[in-house]
Amino acid sequence: MSKFDKTLERIQSWYPNAVKSESHGHTFFVDENEFTMIAYRGKSSKAVVRTRFKNQIALNSYFTTFKEQAQKAIDSNLKRLEILKAENEAQIKTDAIFVSSWGYEQTNVSFYQVITVKGTKVTLKKITQERQYDNADSGSTSGVKDKFIGDPFTLRIGRYGLRMDSVQSLRFWDGRPVYWSSYH
Repeated sequence: MSKFDKTLERIQSWYPNAVKSESHGHTFFVDENEFTMIAYRGKSSKAVVRTRFKNQIALNSYFTTFKEQAQKAIDSNLKRLEILKAENEAQIKTDAIFVSSWGYEQTNVSFYQVITVKGTKVTLKKITQERQYDNADSGSTSGVKDKFIGDPFTLRIGRYGLRMDSVQSLRFWDGRPVYWSSYH
């Protein structure tokens, strides 16, 4: 039994008259005898709402408003995902260049050119870069199209675009120089 299921079981024992319902990505317990509402988002075992009200009207009003706001959040997230999908489709094309910038004490920059796009898979190849120095250990850099380094590799197009690993995400490169730095 999961921690979430144990939590729901405990709440049901504390509020035996509470009605359990699931909607809008939440699990609700509403006890109309004690004017109490408890809500859990997703499978989290920590309540996002645990409130007691003065009367039934206040409880119903809050419950209705809460569900409306949850639906607005769901709609907003879906709209954002549609926009991201459209951006991915517009940007992830053959010959497009993507950049990765990451680091802690220094800013590492790498450029990748799209070789092929097949469905949700993209074949990329790293390209060289031309660095300009502002001082000995920092400056700006630009990718050089069609000047490849190393072997091609394949990535899957995710919900939020292209991701190399847990550290590096790729973003579409607009052609403007990117800041880099090195640690000495």
